[in-house]
Order: sequence, then C-alpha cells, then structure tokens
Amino acid sequence: MNQNLKHKGFSLMEVLVSIIIIASTVAVVMPNISATMYMTHKAKTMVTAVQLARNLINEIQLENKISVTSEDGKFEDFEDYRYEYVIEKVNLMEILPQDEEKNKSKILTGSKSNNERLFKVQILVFWDAAGREQTYETNSYLFSEKKK
Repeated sequence: MNQNLKHKGFSLMEVLVSIIIIASTVAVVMPNISATMYMTHKAKTMVTAVQLARNLINEIQLENKISVTSEDGKFEDFEDYRYEYVIEKVNLMEILPQDEEKNKSKILTGSKSNNERLFKVQILVFWDAAGREQTYETNSYLFSEKKK
C-alpha cells in the first residue's frame, strides 16, 4: 500500500515537459492567429470599398447623373470611407481594338449618337487603415439616356 501512495500525482519533470510543449504550441499558433485577423480585417475593408463603389455607380446611373462632371464626398452610413469620381466623355473609337476592318462597322461608326452618349466613370474610394490611407479604384463605361 505504501508503494501506491508514492506514485500518485505528477513529478516536477513531467509538469515542466508539459509546460514546454504547451508554450511551444502557443508560440507557433499565435502569429498565425494574428495574421489571420489582419487579413480578415483587410478583406472586410476592401469588400466594403468595392460594394460602396458599385453602389455609387448604380446611383449615378439611376439618378441619370451621367454628364461631364466630378464630385467628392463621404458615404452616409460608412463614415470612415470617402469617395471621388470623375465622369468624362469617351470617343468609342479610342477604346476599341485598332483593327480597321472591325472599326468600319456601321453600328460603330454610323451611330454618332451612341458615340456622343458614352462616358467613362472613374471612382476612387478612400479609407484609413492603421494610420495609412488605402484606395480602391474602378473604371466603368456608361451610356447616358437618349435625348428626346
């Protein structure tokens, strides 16, 4: 019976080995958790910027604001984000491939009203991340409504 009492519990060496194993595991896992949190935050802010830019393009289209102009401002529900956009006229022939046979099409060259209605919309979305300004830029081409 005396022998059974001697073997109860852990020896100091077993406890030290366990602590070393746990500490080394934590040391390996913690940087990965930190990097994952950083990348998750970065992805979330980028997705927000992309969605805000899309919403702004939709707003420009729906409110028929398609004309040569520029504007800047802040998003109502997203105070950390601001925007700038520039709308400029585009010559359809300048953005098409330079293959002359394709460009001789009546649809492209004969439709002067289409060429006058084409606009390039450049949107920049800005936000602050860890003290540094981040930017998302997108460009779209939109047609303004036909004038009656």
